[in-house]
Amino acid sequence: MVEHIWTVICSQSVVDRATNNISLQNILEQIDVFGPNFPAGGSIVVPVNIDLVTFWSRSIDNTPCKARARIQLIAPNNDILIMNEYEVDLTQHTRNRSIFKIRGLPIRGEGRHVFLVELYREDVWQPSVRVPLQIIHRLTPVIPPAEPTVGA
Repeated sequence: MVEHIWTVICSQSVVDRATNNISLQNILEQIDVFGPNFPAGGSIVVPVNIDLVTFWSRSIDNTPCKARARIQLIAPNNDILIMNEYEVDLTQHTRNRSIFKIRGLPIRGEGRHVFLVELYREDVWQPSVRVPLQIIHRLTPVIPPAEPTVGA
């Protein structure tokens, strides 16, 4: 059986070709978005690069297995902003990493957005983990134009 081990949100993941080890850079728990007010009820795309990295393993080492998996990004109002289904294939190897490169993050206002990772088991999607990403909105101060000076 496929077993979820961990999921991390970071700004970049790098896999070493010689060792196959992974480095997760700038683990993200919060993103500050600077700018004017968000559109009421609408979503925006934040120009940020995110890697969502999930590590899977066999629950029994010598038993090959496969499973359907799904990730979703869920807004504070429960709207689904991203959804991607894929296969976790552990027939040849005992473990697997899934790396989703998100270039431009859709958000729906401020608050707690959640990456939900699920496995399809017994004809139903079952949650494996929920990874929160807090979105903080910070208004960009409007600086009035300088008053023209009159020289004498």
